[in-house]
Amino acid sequence: MKKINFILLIIISQLLINCSKSDTVSTSAPSNSSTFSMKLNTLNCIPITPTTNSVLCWNKVTNNDGTHYYTVDFLFSRNGDNSPWNQMQLQLKTENITTNQIFQVNTTSDPISQISIMDGGAIRFYNSASNSTGQIKITQFDGVTMSGEFSFGNLKETQNYSTVPFINITDGVFTNIPKKN
Repeated sequence: MKKINFILLIIISQLLINCSKSDTVSTSAPSNSSTFSMKLNTLNCIPITPTTNSVLCWNKVTNNDGTHYYTVDFLFSRNGDNSPWNQMQLQLKTENITTNQIFQVNTTSDPISQISIMDGGAIRFYNSASNSTGQIKITQFDGVTMSGEFSFGNLKETQNYSTVPFINITDGVFTNIPKKN
């Protein structure tokens, strides 16, 4: 009986040694994975899961007159609700995107043509008002993936101004989002 206990003790000790922290697998995302986060008023927003090419993406769109604009799309979870009905799209009026390009709100030639947010299924469109502030800065663009940061203050809703007069978007960051398939 003592031999069996000794053998079990050796087996258990070997299992504990083999499961030590030095052998743990890193759970951090690879540096090239797509990420997104922002605060919508006071709500923390992150991508819905699973994160796919349709959850975070950008696209170059051609208008009927041959000009272009870019869209940056996010399907997001508000405080963990993971609802596919929470969506945001930024439309940027430009022919080409470049790294370190900045799109300001509240300018005479507002390059951010539309900020649309679908909140639980109700689409709301926002644009800059006379007291709006903010910008989108493209921090990386290679024609395949796009990264950037953004924040907006005092955006007004264009369709239902009386019930949801203004929103604030802060701490917005998106990294390595792919071109839409």
